[in-house]
Amino acid sequence: MKVLGAALCTSAMVILGSSVPISRALLSYPTLAGQVLRYTLAVVILLVIARRLPRIGLRSGVRLAVLAAIGLVGFNVCLLAALREAEPAVVGTVVGGTPVVLALIGPLLARRRPALRITVGAAVIVAGVALVQGAGHASTAGLLWSAGTLAGEVAFSLLAAPLLVDLTPIAIATYACLFAVPLLLVASVAAGETWRVPTWPETWALLYLAVVLTALAFVLWYGGLARLGVEKAGMFAGLLPVAALAATAVLDGTVPSTGAILGTVLVAAGLAFGLSAPARVTGRVVRAESVDRAAHPEPADRAAHPEPADRAAHPEPAARAAHPEPVDRAAHPAPAPGGAGHAESEVADGALPVGELAPGPRAAEPGRCAATSYPSRSLVLVDSVPHRTPARAPASIGDHGHSER
Repeated sequence: MKVLGAALCTSAMVILGSSVPISRALLSYPTLAGQVLRYTLAVVILLVIARRLPRIGLRSGVRLAVLAAIGLVGFNVCLLAALREAEPAVVGTVVGGTPVVLALIGPLLARRRPALRITVGAAVIVAGVALVQGAGHASTAGLLWSAGTLAGEVAFSLLAAPLLVDLTPIAIATYACLFAVPLLLVASVAAGETWRVPTWPETWALLYLAVVLTALAFVLWYGGLARLGVEKAGMFAGLLPVAALAATAVLDGTVPSTGAILGTVLVAAGLAFGLSAPARVTGRVVRAESVDRAAHPEPADRAAHPEPADRAAHPEPAARAAHPEPVDRAAHPAPAPGGAGHAESEVADGALPVGELAPGPRAAEPGRCAATSYPSRSLVLVDSVPHRTPARAPASIGDHGHSER
């Protein structure tokens, strides 16, 4: 499960990182309008894959709506505003703090102490992300908008983790995109964007963002989040700028700087260190009969002398067979003394006379249970802690484009 979760999170981050150079084709297209088209197409694809969505309650619906408002719409709005007030490297460095935030907030919301090894590993990853992104300048407004982008990045995983208990990754991704479409439409109208038909390069970029980045990467990320938990999955967010750097280098034919290479090494070291943390016990399932046997152990004499499984193979001793103990003394009173020998007892039709032993198990002795005991199928949950678990990738910001959720 740990290997599969790591593979799912890594795949999602590689896909998201590769979207950075591809998103350059949409720099001249209205941002929020493009997001409306992207998420609308993603909803259609996810509905075809899921075939039917499960019903959700009011609480889950509210959480999904907040997830769409903060993790999708809020993220894109804040990212757009941050890029106007700060250089891409600054925004990317701030959003790159996602692993540390999730390593601290995730356990606290679950009423647990943050794991030291995971927290240290996340801090090393953030340091590596800062080296990969590089330095830049930003105004106060740019830093605030960057912090809002970070909040949207964290909410994308933190709000989804409790929903993974009852909903599948496909269902969560579909509902989140479905709720995001009308919100993005309102934001686009409020921003005064002018809609137009996209060009062919813009159309291909939108198709990639809808099919690969949204319909596929969202499901992969939530699948890894369900298996690793919030803290460990959040560390994979550090792979986003590394994947963006590699994709840009391949497509543009450039060589990464020494600082970027050193940052990549730090990201890998932080991941290896953090993932080596022992798994936390979030819940143990124990059978009810195990709990009952622990509370009521077998008597010592009975455990030392177990009851034979087949009485036919272990007949009663001859002395006991000759003088059986009556089950009910009221039904078999002792014969009156003084007669010659013992008087014969009258028996009903089909009954056995006194002195003969009926085949089969004897009557229950004092201190024993005559009823047959069957194992209970019920389960008892011990030390249950809400799960959940993991974060979506932080938006990697590059000098030649930005990642879009």
